[in-house]
Amino acid sequence: MRSQPMDLLQRSSTTLLPDADHDPIAVLADAVDAAIADLGDTPASGTGAGAAVDAMLMRFTAAMSPVRARIAELTAAEPGGQLVVVIGYLSNAFTQASEGNVRATRAALIAASVALLRLTGDGHSAGGLDVPYWRF
Repeated sequence: MRSQPMDLLQRSSTTLLPDADHDPIAVLADAVDAAIADLGDTPASGTGAGAAVDAMLMRFTAAMSPVRARIAELTAAEPGGQLVVVIGYLSNAFTQASEGNVRATRAALIAASVALLRLTGDGHSAGGLDVPYWRF
């Protein structure tokens, strides 16, 4: 099971420094979960939507900072792998966020979260890891 999303705005900058204990996939999964939670009650448009999306993007970037290089290495090591699928959904989410489409951003983040189940092991209890490989 994934840990609770981190509130990165209340953590000191020293807690974001990389160390050997950071599992990049777990950090990514936690960051995606936190991003989904950040957009939970966000209106589809308007000033509140823009501020919420900006805050979500900043938190996501801060959370991923310690493992960014490692995620890039893992993606390059398996160009057709499941992590590439996850990164594709995240790319779509952030494109939608930059265009102000909160609903599509949330949907793409949820798709990334589901795709992460194959990498985190959380899908085992739901049969996710034993299901043949698929994409949305």
